[in-house]
Amino acid sequence: MNLLVEAYVEDVPAQNPVQLRDHLAERLRVVEQRISELHHERETLKSDLQVTEQFITVWRRTNNVQGPPGRTEATIYQVSSEVPPPVRKPKNPPREAVLDVVLKIISARGTPVSRSDLYDALQSHGIRLYGKDPVMVLSTMLWRSQDRIVRLGSKGYWFKDRPYPPASYYPETEDLVGVADTEPEDGVIEDPEDDTEVTSRED
Repeated sequence: MNLLVEAYVEDVPAQNPVQLRDHLAERLRVVEQRISELHHERETLKSDLQVTEQFITVWRRTNNVQGPPGRTEATIYQVSSEVPPPVRKPKNPPREAVLDVVLKIISARGTPVSRSDLYDALQSHGIRLYGKDPVMVLSTMLWRSQDRIVRLGSKGYWFKDRPYPPASYYPETEDLVGVADTEPEDGVIEDPEDDTEVTSRED
């Protein structure tokens, strides 16, 4: 007999083995619940680490910090259990951090940039967006950032506070002329009820 079981047996009256069984069953339930909680905590930490790495990438490019990021790899131990770990969707980087890179891309090109071109350029800058439609996730971020960026029709996205004569866009007269589009591109946005990380504001 297992030594641990023998120790329990010494504390249980010989005529009541049912009490020992119930005690062991309860202990097993507690252990399995703890394993499930640890799985959840592990996945949360992995997700938070991924978001932090993306933020560091954006921060380093925004602040022109050179050199290796010096990341310390976390050792992840695999735990065998019959309890399946919860599945967590990866989080998107902060909207303001994404917009900082978007404006740098537009500034470098010197002309308005389309949504699809911005999406491709963000990927080349190490920015990954998640959701059932990542391009529409970007569209939502841009639409919710109209205090810093405008969409000049088919020409693409441009700085809200900078004139662009080829599109007859002038910030000082925009309230009267209304050159910039204020509706979401394609008329729809990623459903905030489907993925709160997509549309959550950072302020």
